[in-house]
Amino acid sequence: MYRKIRLLVIAVILAMTCVVPVSANSAIKSWHGTDGNGAYAMDEDCPVVCEKEDLIFDIGSFPSSYFGSKEELQAYDASVTAVYTLKNPTDSQIKVRLVFPFGEDPQYLYHRDDPVNEDLDKYEILKNEVPVEKKIRYSLMTGSGFDVATDVERLRDEYLEDAFFQKDLPVFTYVYEVEGLKTEENAYPECSLELQIDPSLQYLVIGEMKSFSSDAKGHVSAGYSPAENGTLYCFYLLGEDLKEEPVWSGFTLNEEEVPGELTLKEKKQIILEEMILSMKPDETVSETDWYNACIDYMKERTFLAYDSSPFADMTYCLLRWYEYELSFAAGEILTNSVKAPIYPDINEYYEPALYTYHYLLSPASTWADFSDLNIIVNTKYSMIGNSTFNEEENKYTLHYDRLPEGELSFSLSENASPKHSGDRVFFIVIGIMAGALIVFLFLVKIIIGLIRRLIRG
Repeated sequence: MYRKIRLLVIAVILAMTCVVPVSANSAIKSWHGTDGNGAYAMDEDCPVVCEKEDLIFDIGSFPSSYFGSKEELQAYDASVTAVYTLKNPTDSQIKVRLVFPFGEDPQYLYHRDDPVNEDLDKYEILKNEVPVEKKIRYSLMTGSGFDVATDVERLRDEYLEDAFFQKDLPVFTYVYEVEGLKTEENAYPECSLELQIDPSLQYLVIGEMKSFSSDAKGHVSAGYSPAENGTLYCFYLLGEDLKEEPVWSGFTLNEEEVPGELTLKEKKQIILEEMILSMKPDETVSETDWYNACIDYMKERTFLAYDSSPFADMTYCLLRWYEYELSFAAGEILTNSVKAPIYPDINEYYEPALYTYHYLLSPASTWADFSDLNIIVNTKYSMIGNSTFNEEENKYTLHYDRLPEGELSFSLSENASPKHSGDRVFFIVIGIMAGALIVFLFLVKIIIGLIRRLIRG
């Protein structure tokens, strides 16, 4: 019996210690950057051969996890330059259209009001050391990292043709207004609209809601919390109009009815192209690129629910490209260099922090042939976990005769041996738990002894 009592007490104590959290600091200390990429030939069966590529990283400073001003962003001076030696092996003059993707905003720039286009003056494209005319293009980022086949396909010169999302697709716009609402100041009553749609024939764009739910049969419930009279709510129905009028539930506050109405103020019919282009936020984005990105965005979702305006969040999912042309004489060999800033992943769980740079080498496989890749990292910082690069003074070098499999990644830090800040905390916590367990076991022995005395007593 005493043995059972002892085991029970120990089990309870161990269970209590297991629920103690081991994390001493829950603050986010790790951020994703963006991958570097190479140039792509947009023409099918491009005959151009890449005889050599010099991939040069110039890393004079690390990025801040928070760029508080445009000046701080402009002061950041890390870049990557890809210098291609290209040959036209044919007996004819050719012109090649190329695109160079340079990524979406890194995670630590998401707080900024404007896209990272402030840094575009740092990009340059040269042919034989002479600047090449270029233009900026946009496409929807895949969301799972850059993919050659998917992302290049999304960069289209014409409107995307889709079986459902056609540019002249009818769009029915409904606008509701809050009227006659009588509540105290800072009181937010609730109401909802119930809609019935046919998911096979209709697509719903609805937003500015407190809550939203839908089922496979097309029943939709949108909940609102208006703050004042005159508040407008809008939704768009793509394809066909509603067969049943929306049902509005009255306003309630703390489960009590409140005077007020949600009145249909406007209903009109437009076409999909008009709807999408009316929401284009940035003049630098062409109508074609914006339209196609919006279509790709909707095709990934069974419906589109938004907070402020349709496609507002999509602006953070746009992949930027430079597009330019190179002309080759018959048999000509030329150099083409592309320079761009590079934004690493930041890991501040290490002391000092660890900065990891990623560059996609696989795009080079799109050339007709490829040989001689030279990678040079010019930096005063230490390369961590290096087993392949040759180390020189303020420089690391690596050579491949052919294009290697996989992508390129390397990490830098201000110190050659950064320490993981979590290691020390982990062992401290383990030590405390071990000491506490010894004390608990000692108390268990005393408690069991007292129980024995009481039973015998």
